[in-house]
Amino acid sequence: MTMVEIAVVLTIIAVLSTIFIATLTGGRAGDYIDRATQSIQNDVIFIRSRSVSTNRVHRVRFASTTEWVLEAYITGVAPPNDWEQVGDIRRMPTDTYLTDATWSTSLANGTLMLEATPRGLFQMNGGGPAIPVPYIAITALGSSKNKSITVAVGGAVTIDTNF
Repeated sequence: MTMVEIAVVLTIIAVLSTIFIATLTGGRAGDYIDRATQSIQNDVIFIRSRSVSTNRVHRVRFASTTEWVLEAYITGVAPPNDWEQVGDIRRMPTDTYLTDATWSTSLANGTLMLEATPRGLFQMNGGGPAIPVPYIAITALGSSKNKSITVAVGGAVTIDTNF
């Protein structure tokens, strides 16, 4: 083998390796988006069923673009202690976060909330109706894939994929 042939073979291997690594990394980001979206959807459905069964308002509260908590309303307690946390703080997988469009729908205090009432209806940010357009959109670094969760006032929760 000549030096030129070896250089050509090494160049081909380098190009294929680069393509393989880029594909593998992008696939992982897509899996993270899928996992985060499914976790949030499960929590939204959970707070609705728990709200109906306990006759108390429950909510999903996003404290940041990467963390959320489930909370239940306590009647007869003065704010800000009128909500108790249900379970642990949830976190998005690595490099996965809410999109800027989702975060811009938050209140002035920087908190994005979705509440479920004991009647099984959803309301957004402490009183306004849930928005029947993509409410929660998730993306990841290095991915062109987005997933959105749409929540209707009447209780329908759906996932849409956007590329």
